[in-house]
Amino acid sequence: MLLFYHRVPSNLSKEFDSQNSSTKAKALNRVEVTRSVGGLQAFVRAGLIRKKIVNQKKALDFIQPMSWAFKVNVVAYLPDSNGVLGLCTLTRGFLVQHEFFKRLMHYHNQMDKVIKVQSVYRSRQQASQYKALTRQTNVPISAIKVFLHLLNDSDLDFQGEIVLSRLRTEVVHLIRDNQQLDGHVNELDTKIALLVKNKITLDEVQRTSGGVVVLNLPLPNSTADDQDFNNLPPPKRSVMVTEKVKKVGKGVVLTLFGYTQMHREEFLLLKLFQRSIHEELAGVVSLSEFIMGKFTFINLLMQYGRGAKEHRYLKDLLGSVINETHFC
Repeated sequence: MLLFYHRVPSNLSKEFDSQNSSTKAKALNRVEVTRSVGGLQAFVRAGLIRKKIVNQKKALDFIQPMSWAFKVNVVAYLPDSNGVLGLCTLTRGFLVQHEFFKRLMHYHNQMDKVIKVQSVYRSRQQASQYKALTRQTNVPISAIKVFLHLLNDSDLDFQGEIVLSRLRTEVVHLIRDNQQLDGHVNELDTKIALLVKNKITLDEVQRTSGGVVVLNLPLPNSTADDQDFNNLPPPKRSVMVTEKVKKVGKGVVLTLFGYTQMHREEFLLLKLFQRSIHEELAGVVSLSEFIMGKFTFINLLMQYGRGAKEHRYLKDLLGSVINETHFC
């Protein structure tokens, strides 16, 4: 066999070399290399996870008898499913009530903060409604309802409020003057009675207008009484108040709160009634003791209920309760 060798031109050899280098570069940049590395990593991770699962199964072999026991108990309780459902319902209800009570106690303990948040919210809401009323053209109905009472005010209304406030002040001053005169009359009655019994002289009675008269009468020996009084516990000591002191206290309380001429004073007086009722009824153990007792809040309520406005308020507040108690 005859072989013929032909010499390849130089330009063709250079072209072949460039093709080989480009082919090698493409082979090096192929994605199969990356895929093979990712597959190896996935294989290793899968092996580690399988090993971890096997170890967990070995560690949890003791749960299998418990699971079988649970299944047996469930099957045993299936005939009495109504009772189980009722028990589940009671449990869920208890949990819900317990959570609600915890939330309610949290709000009760943080009552000061809750009141502040409510005040800030109401003030901002009123500010936004007032801004909508003054600046917007299409005002919502809710904003109009809040400030509707201001549309009916005029100069006559303000003048009437000023006159009413002045009259209330005059009434309070007149009531105070009447109380002073009443006390002066009671003092004169006492001195006249002592004069009749020849306990004091006429000169001492005539000096009544000049101030308080100090009687030069011998003081009784009250050391034992004072000692007994001091030995009493504070609740019983506070109960031993004379009728005169109660009357003075009633006048002072009503004067202090301006005879409920303003809403703020009326609210504070009602809060005082509430506290007085709680304090005085805390020691009452029977109905007969309540009936025979002379409580300060009853006298204050009787004095408070003499006005027409207060009478209507007490009637609306307690009328239905009294009627139900009467018919029962």
